[in-house]
Amino acid sequence: MILSFVAIPFILNLTDPVKDKTSFIEPIEIKGETFYLYNSSNSSSGYGIMKQPEDTVIEGNYFVEYRTDYTFIFLIVASSLLFLIVVVMTLYPDEEVNWDFKWSRTKSMVKKVDLEIEDNIYYYYVKDRLIHKSDLRLTEHEVRRHLKNYISTPNLYPKIKTKAMQRRDKIKSITS
Repeated sequence: MILSFVAIPFILNLTDPVKDKTSFIEPIEIKGETFYLYNSSNSSSGYGIMKQPEDTVIEGNYFVEYRTDYTFIFLIVASSLLFLIVVVMTLYPDEEVNWDFKWSRTKSMVKKVDLEIEDNIYYYYVKDRLIHKSDLRLTEHEVRRHLKNYISTPNLYPKIKTKAMQRRDKIKSITS
């Protein structure tokens, strides 16, 4: 999406017509018709004569042909479709179709869950909030389930100070 916004000025500049220039040396009148003398590598004299090509305008010593480059139309249509797909996939409520941000976030947050065992009780916490306390070890799937609830309402979970946390705090206070 950021790339689309960066590319817009370049795409809009492509809407200008393309100028094709062909140079000539000077016009020559032969029997009432105008011909143009130009440099030619194919001729032995090094010069050639030609009529003014159709759909060209003379600017100085150049034939200028303005033509439309349709690349910009393709780029606008393609970027619009891509933008539409991103918006639809982001806002679509079905978890099978959308980007599944909740699952990705919980999957990455599993690494931030700390586990401490005290007196054969497992304490699962994130930062200083207890997300689950059990006498059995949880699987990663179960931890993710608890994390989903924690992500939506973290203030509902109690703050906890385990014995290991209290020891770390005491060591920090002594050493500093």
